[in-house]
Amino acid sequence: MYDLGILGGMGSEATETLFRMILSSTETQKDQDFPEMVILNKSSIPDRSAYLLGQSEENPLPVLQEGVRELNLLQAGRIALPCNTAHAFYADIQAVSDCPVINMLESSLEYIRRTRPGARVCILGTLGTVRTKVYEKYNHFSLDIVYPDEAGCEEVHSIIYDIKTGIHENMDALSDRLAQVMQRTAEHPVFLLACTELSVLGAERFPQFDVLDAMGILAQVAVAAGSKKLKGGGIYDAQVIREIARKYV
Repeated sequence: MYDLGILGGMGSEATETLFRMILSSTETQKDQDFPEMVILNKSSIPDRSAYLLGQSEENPLPVLQEGVRELNLLQAGRIALPCNTAHAFYADIQAVSDCPVINMLESSLEYIRRTRPGARVCILGTLGTVRTKVYEKYNHFSLDIVYPDEAGCEEVHSIIYDIKTGIHENMDALSDRLAQVMQRTAEHPVFLLACTELSVLGAERFPQFDVLDAMGILAQVAVAAGSKKLKGGGIYDAQVIREIARKYV
């Protein structure tokens, strides 16, 4: 059995980033201390935002479910889904899985509730994530969820697809564009990088704001839920992560 199966390809660079995050989140002294993982880079999964926004008739759910079944056959102990927008289909994905699928959105909101009680949370994600309000669906913690203004949401979406397509400016320029959106957001709440392409940029690029990364939290939960040791001393509270991870053990 594998500690973790990663249903990736949404996009491929984000999948690589999650793999590196998991490695850096694990306390190790030798090769055998790392989690055993199988990565399914299923880049054939149709665009989630395009479908949710009515811009495409290609439903990603059947391919997402196919990927889950393939990871089940490989005996993954749990599954990580490194795509925020794909969580709009979470219930139907979990329904066909023999093992737990880690809910990145719910885990991120729970982490914020435990570490920043009473905080306003600004979601930075695709228009598919924003307009379907998928984060609200998993807000069981009475957090005040907000978004940039319409122009800001469209700019964030544009930055995401610049990263996703690989036809983009250097990372510093992309970070500057995102920082400008954050600067214009009233009252400067906790910002959540709620797209795995934004995780490629990384929360550390924005020290002037309180920024958390949903995929960074996913990586931490994935390690804590498995058979390996979560590394302490990072930007995330390891004890809180372990408590969140219990439901996926």
